[in-house]
Amino acid sequence: MAAAFDDYTLKLARKRVDAFDALTEQHRHAMKCQDCQDLLRSGIEAYKWLRRADETIRLAAVEGFQVSQDVVATLSNLYRAWLKPCPYAEEQVKEQEKLGFKIASLDEFRKVCEEVRTKVSILDMEEHLENAFQGGVFDSSFWAEAHKIRATQ
Repeated sequence: MAAAFDDYTLKLARKRVDAFDALTEQHRHAMKCQDCQDLLRSGIEAYKWLRRADETIRLAAVEGFQVSQDVVATLSNLYRAWLKPCPYAEEQVKEQEKLGFKIASLDEFRKVCEEVRTKVSILDMEEHLENAFQGGVFDSSFWAEAHKIRATQ
């Protein structure tokens, strides 16, 4: 009779150990999901501060304060820097979605990513235009050739 009791005791113990092991694995996945959500929230919060800085700089310019090119360049660089972790964040999201997790703030994060990409595209265009207005689009040989052509007309 003792053997049967011991056998059931071991089976119940095995069942509880297996359940505990499964929970630790679920916990690891859940914590990775939480880390992913924290990453996205951190990016959203950083974006809000970036927008606040951008709006303050623009308001200062409208109010007549002199905004240096260093400040403008720093802001531009911050927008570009904000985008650097986005591919990593998207990898983390995909990993969690494969495990069946729904990521909080994902839609907001992706919307922010798109807004920052658009902002960086605009900044790039503005920089290219500024470079063109400063004569930086064409090298000196172009201008020498253009001068020759004009002189012969």
